[in-house]
Amino acid sequence: MSTGSLKTLGKTTFKKPVSKIAQPGIKFQRVKSRNKQANFQPHSHQGVKMLFHPSSTHIIFDANLYYFVGVFDIYDREETKGVEFALYNPNDNKDRENLILKYCLDPYNKLSYRHRYKLMESLALALITENFNFQSYFEDDPEEYSTMAWDETQIANPRGFFEDIYNLAKAGWKDDLQKASLEDSSTW
Repeated sequence: MSTGSLKTLGKTTFKKPVSKIAQPGIKFQRVKSRNKQANFQPHSHQGVKMLFHPSSTHIIFDANLYYFVGVFDIYDREETKGVEFALYNPNDNKDRENLILKYCLDPYNKLSYRHRYKLMESLALALITENFNFQSYFEDDPEEYSTMAWDETQIANPRGFFEDIYNLAKAGWKDDLQKASLEDSSTW
């Protein structure tokens, strides 16, 4: 993947890929991952180094925004996770902050600093993309066995939800983002 211009959001600078990421009118493909292990190991695939999924040595990591909100998928767990999430109002600033800190920002520390950097890069690009469809990340998808704790009509400002994720992750992952920014991500 070749890189184009540099984009800055806040004080963090990201290289903008020329590929499909954050182009207006295109939503990211959902990647549902419930794997529990973090085994980052740089491997070579036909001479090109790649960043693999945290629990894989062969699945390429897709820094999809669903990593942040996929935890709110309660399909077949309505009586447990659904009840737990029902205690929160995602439109209330304090509840939203608690949700993000407790559930969205890699609570089990499975992501490496490189994975976190790539996720923030994708999120930053989405946030600077006018008319990006953040609402789609809260939509139920019966064909994929997906039921979100709050559907797209219950989140008053989906973009604002992701902006809050960005700001909290930027602060919480500050050291990891700094460490990754000092490396050449094309070697991952």
